[in-house]
Amino acid sequence: MIERLWASFLSGLRPSFGIDDTARSLTLTFGLLAGLFKFLVALTVIWAMAAGVLQTARLIAYIPQGFPGNAKGVWVNQADWLAPIVAIFVYTLKAFGATTLVGLAAALIGGFLGFLFGVPRPISEAAAPLGPLPSTPIPRPGASAAAGQAASQAGGADRATGVPAVPTGQPPAPSHAGRAWESSTNLTQISDWLTKIIVGIGLVEASNIYSGLAQLSTVLSDRLFDGAAGSRLAIPAVMIAGAILGFLYAYLFTQLFLARLFVVTDYNLRANLGAAFTTLSTIPPASPAIASPFRTDPGTPPVDQPTPAQTEAASLVASLPLGELTEPVQILAWGRSHAVMNNYPEAALAYRRLLNQVRTPEVLAEAARVFSASDQPREAESALAEAVRGRDDVSPEVRFRITFDAASLALYEPPPGGYQRALDLLDEHTLAYDPAGWLRVLRACANAQRYRHDLATASDQQKAESREAVLKDLRLALLLTPAHRNWIRYLWDPNTPNKPPLGSPDRDDDLEIFFDDPDFKDLLG
Repeated sequence: MIERLWASFLSGLRPSFGIDDTARSLTLTFGLLAGLFKFLVALTVIWAMAAGVLQTARLIAYIPQGFPGNAKGVWVNQADWLAPIVAIFVYTLKAFGATTLVGLAAALIGGFLGFLFGVPRPISEAAAPLGPLPSTPIPRPGASAAAGQAASQAGGADRATGVPAVPTGQPPAPSHAGRAWESSTNLTQISDWLTKIIVGIGLVEASNIYSGLAQLSTVLSDRLFDGAAGSRLAIPAVMIAGAILGFLYAYLFTQLFLARLFVVTDYNLRANLGAAFTTLSTIPPASPAIASPFRTDPGTPPVDQPTPAQTEAASLVASLPLGELTEPVQILAWGRSHAVMNNYPEAALAYRRLLNQVRTPEVLAEAARVFSASDQPREAESALAEAVRGRDDVSPEVRFRITFDAASLALYEPPPGGYQRALDLLDEHTLAYDPAGWLRVLRACANAQRYRHDLATASDQQKAESREAVLKDLRLALLLTPAHRNWIRYLWDPNTPNKPPLGSPDRDDDLEIFFDDPDFKDLLG
């Protein structure tokens, strides 16, 4: 077992770097150090055996005469030939163990210094700039690579995110965010400080350090071997050799292995961070995965939830400090990361900063949902109103989301202005992209509000037209998404459990006026 442990220890001293010329040279270097270590151990064993013999002979020859009985008689007459052998074995172990312990302590001190001197330090960005964090928006699904490249070269706003693209070949100036996130520099800073302190103290106190080491070796040799058996030479030699070997081994190991580990870890972290930015950048603007729509009811079908990949990406990007991000797409990804994790107050900080640079309808619509989720209704309404003014310039999907939020908000305003504004927003052009029937339900609510508001003044034909418009939109919404039934029943049935009381501003009762209508009962009952 001892042989196996010793073999494992020696194999650990000889790491293999590979088979190319450089790797073989490194392997030979560590092999040379391992050979010097074995040579030092062999010399220590030889000296320890000699010290054991000398100490035994010294003990036999110089035992005090006051010891009971003849000294030689104690050894020769009573223990015969076994006593000297036992003494030699014991003293040899003592010499080897004590000297090895001293050498190991010196090697550990030298290794610690070698580690401090060998810890790799990151090159400053001014000397060797790192690649910036991802800054070019990802083209939206379906967009051609040529179109994405043209938009990027033009420096215009990308329709996938609504933030300006970075011109190709002109990356933004590197920010400290990359360096801050790659790895902690605490170890390198401590190593740098201690290295300078040790070198400074060593230069100033060189003579005192030499005197202290000489005194230490004398004390050790006197305490362990009474200064005999050449211990005053052997112990300092082992201390010096152990410190030098420990320093060289730790220095080279740190330079060659720890530096490589830093580089690989840094590369992996940056690669993971780049993938995280890409994942967050591909989320559609104002997606429910980022923040829920305005004023959804308890009966509303569940909206899209963040995927595990998006959640994992959010946890990575959220670790960056917002103050060190400069590009709009970086700030957008940071805000999205906190929104995906439902940390909306932090996300709102990012969107406020983003709106100082970019005010496209996509960004405004997304910011409005985040502000609403962070309980900032005035900011949410202001951003949404500006997004509505630009909704003709966005994709149908984003137009749908802007319209849904704006119409939902309008339906809580006093009639007739509220429902009329909702009907203006819910035009046929907008409803052409309503594959799930969400906007149909809102338009049915708007027509129901108009029916109730005009009940006393409208003609029978006008009331019939409003009622038929409500039924038509509800039938189509249920045909497109049967899961809307619970949502519509919540708006229609005044007896729904946990519904706010009558007169409450939060009570959604737009369709309750048709509760006793037979056609509605057939549709929803």
